[in-house]
Amino acid sequence: MPSAGAHASSPRDWWGFSVDEAEFQAGMLHHHYPCLAGMVKDPDFNDTLMHVSGHILKEQVAEQVKPYRREVYIVPAVGTIRQETEPD
Repeated sequence: MPSAGAHASSPRDWWGFSVDEAEFQAGMLHHHYPCLAGMVKDPDFNDTLMHVSGHILKEQVAEQVKPYRREVYIVPAVGTIRQETEPD
């Protein structure tokens, strides 16, 4: 579950980001938006509720934008970047 306040504020702040940035920006907006989530480790998750809820939000955003994202493959030996919709 997203932490208090962050989930409701984030979608309106996402306008203008490309789908390729959506997952990262959702996590950043969630983490930096003031809310009441504590930074004490929860024993059930072995992490803070802010981090757990941020990971859940990022996973959900990633799932929703996946069909629209561009896949970029970097070929180190050649040093070129190519964009494809599916790997070879």
